[in-house]
Amino acid sequence: MILCDTGPIVALLNRKDPLHSRCTNVAQTIPDTFLTTQACITEAMYLLGRDTGYPGIDFLWRFLDGGLLTVAECSSASLPEIRRLMDRYKDLPCDYADATLVSLANETDIRTIFTIDSHFHAYRLVDGTALEVIG
Repeated sequence: MILCDTGPIVALLNRKDPLHSRCTNVAQTIPDTFLTTQACITEAMYLLGRDTGYPGIDFLWRFLDGGLLTVAECSSASLPEIRRLMDRYKDLPCDYADATLVSLANETDIRTIFTIDSHFHAYRLVDGTALEVIG
């Protein structure tokens, strides 16, 4: 299982997205399933709804129903770490969804993320290592 950021989710499900082909090609090389956070799903629902209307939202629901994407909930115990990450990386930026993914990486020991955001190269996990970024 690998982590998945909002950008690839939206690009994969919206054929008109400028990064659709790139993300589709990358996704085809990944033999694993994707794990994301509720914050990323919220962002993706909003962006797909804005850009495609309900068909994009429905496509995301089918993606979730099919088990291609699993959603992890952030516990209230992880909120201090999420806040610390957002504060530490505020100049990159590090939004709430990004911080939830880094926090989830720390919780699960999953070290690979599918993202189109270059700032994920700068984020460090609690052990000082960086995520392996694909995308």
